[in-house]
Amino acid sequence: MIAVILDFKFNMEQTKMPTERRTRTVIHKQSSSLEIGQKSHTAQSPNSVEARRAASADGGQGIERMMHAKLWGNPCWLAFRLNYLALRYNTPLYTWIKSEYGLSRAEYVVIYSLALADGAQARDICDTSGFPKNTLSRAVYRLERSGLIERKNLSGGGRSQALHLSDRGWTLFEETLPCFERYEKLMLSALEPREQETLARLLAKTVLAGGSWPDTITDPERDLPDPDKSEQQEHPDEDCRDELDGCRGGRGT
Repeated sequence: MIAVILDFKFNMEQTKMPTERRTRTVIHKQSSSLEIGQKSHTAQSPNSVEARRAASADGGQGIERMMHAKLWGNPCWLAFRLNYLALRYNTPLYTWIKSEYGLSRAEYVVIYSLALADGAQARDICDTSGFPKNTLSRAVYRLERSGLIERKNLSGGGRSQALHLSDRGWTLFEETLPCFERYEKLMLSALEPREQETLARLLAKTVLAGGSWPDTITDPERDLPDPDKSEQQEHPDEDCRDELDGCRGGRGT
């Protein structure tokens, strides 16, 4: 399943798939019809609602047609791939966490984050997880009440506090981590080791650029900068090289 979605380059050629092919072959098998050529995927995508409607008439049926359109005829192709993979990963795992341990996703993210960097502040977890501040604040409060984390005042006075996992928190993390690791290995099994490293580097590069993205949008023209006019870093690959080691084993938490 994941091989079809992830095995792509930035230069793409939209190709047609036989309409009689079963849905499973689209999702689970590597197909020559989904291989990527030299032309730009964006340039091949229909650029108007009317064009997309006309093109859809020649597509497959049911989920095959929808998946093909979202993969290769989608102006927001990156968002679809990321959202699809994240949902396939997060939904079963966090449903299990809720059922077995009674924790919400935000609560488990706090535990997971502190297991990676114990002694962090709540704002550190918030800024690196994408959750709203009030959601993380409630999660920290509930975890402290349940005895899974502890607060400690930072040296130097002030109101800043560091968060630490308690013994119970560490036990819970160690019990649950193997399931998250196993699922991620299942997803990455479609890729060769070198492909996994390339994927990790590209995603790390994208994540590190996220600091310049708006948190809210009220006026798209004002709040969303034109990416074509944004200045690119001179050596973006070098900038994320040190961070890559920490991203290779990263999970959707």
